[in-house]
Amino acid sequence: MKFLLLAFVLTMSFLPLSAENEGLIAVGTIHISGNKTTKPHIILRAMTFVDGDTIWERDLGDILKTNQNNIYNLGLFNEVILTDSIADGQLHINIFVKERWYIFPIPHVGVEERTIVEWWKDKDADRLVLGMAFVVNNCRGRNESLWMNVQTGYSKKLELYYSIPFIIPKKRIGLNFGYSYINKKEIGYGTENGILQLLRVPGKPMQVSHEAEVEFTKQFNPRMGIETGLQFNWFQPLDTIEYYNRKFLSSPGRKTEYYPTATIYFYRDERDVRPYPLKGFRYTVRLEISGFPGLSTTRFTKATISVAHHVPLSKRFNFAYSNRTWILFGKNVPYSKKAYLGYEYFIRGFEKYVIDGSFINLTKAEFKFAVIPRRIIHIKQIPFKKFRDFPIGLYLTAFGDAGYISDETYNNDDPTYKNMILSGYGFGLNFLSMYDSQCRFEYSFNNQGKRGFFVDLRLAIK
Repeated sequence: MKFLLLAFVLTMSFLPLSAENEGLIAVGTIHISGNKTTKPHIILRAMTFVDGDTIWERDLGDILKTNQNNIYNLGLFNEVILTDSIADGQLHINIFVKERWYIFPIPHVGVEERTIVEWWKDKDADRLVLGMAFVVNNCRGRNESLWMNVQTGYSKKLELYYSIPFIIPKKRIGLNFGYSYINKKEIGYGTENGILQLLRVPGKPMQVSHEAEVEFTKQFNPRMGIETGLQFNWFQPLDTIEYYNRKFLSSPGRKTEYYPTATIYFYRDERDVRPYPLKGFRYTVRLEISGFPGLSTTRFTKATISVAHHVPLSKRFNFAYSNRTWILFGKNVPYSKKAYLGYEYFIRGFEKYVIDGSFINLTKAEFKFAVIPRRIIHIKQIPFKKFRDFPIGLYLTAFGDAGYISDETYNNDDPTYKNMILSGYGFGLNFLSMYDSQCRFEYSFNNQGKRGFFVDLRLAIK
């Protein structure tokens, strides 16, 4: 009787294992084609599985889509296609890629202004800048990047930056380093009623700055990682600035500002297509500690936390929202290093204003309707093969933003729009095109009774 009972228990214990393994399939081979420049291991490191792994057949479609997006998000290809087949009881994966053009000598003409619309009001030709950038992506076929830029005109720049994603490949450790020199003909020294006040002295540079940095990166997987870095900043404004703002630097009477900054940055990015996401989420945390005893003219710390979600509602409708918070610790902070709305980040409806502070919270929400859903198109009439395939899309948007700014720093001279809820809303049109470029045309209103039309080339909700 005991023997029969033991046999029954053993039999039942094996039944769930058998059922549990049902539907699992082993990955046999992964074949890559179309990568004339890119090394295969760069593509394989972007994937969530390797040959020999087992995956559930029922999840195969979602897994292939995720890996297709991972490879596309490398920014190396115009198109990525994954197909699968089953033979001899194993799963075989075929990856086909169409490589982009990686070397760009880019002559550029631009304007030194926060927004295109702001420059268009005066059309000041003196604010033009002329430059030549030399960009090499996918150096050595290893997704390394070289960026060099020389610029003259309204501001002069010399920039050099190199990125190595995998300096220790097995540990997924990378290295970035760079240097920049900027000679500005004009600087913003403060705000009045929320409007940036600019200072220019003919024939003299308003501010000269140098910045050097080195950064190590660690990828835990293709969508999560951590970065640690060290920067050294040095800048010197023209002494005339003290007449207009005695608190422009960390203390009145100071002539130069210099300090090292230690940075740690964590991210998790589960968005589908990063240049224009329609599904997934992204979380980031960044901590910057600036200034060390004996090496600095100032000491302050800045923390930034952000979250963004993109939710598909149907085939053509999408909803996205985000929240970003900046916290600045330290009172004697150089004016140009405070937290800001009005440069990279905006409350839509307040684009013409610049608001600085030591605490900022920014919330955005947006509905999108795909007039032309994002897709990869092929135009064979284009003579250069690597420009024939590119994404295109057209989206109508309706949005609402809100923010709150407070300021505890010693150079808090303009209280406009601080310590109150600011909000804006409106509608727009987003156009997506070649090499993941985009353009946003938006008409917005704010809760202060102002309205306006604005153009931006950046993603509204990242």
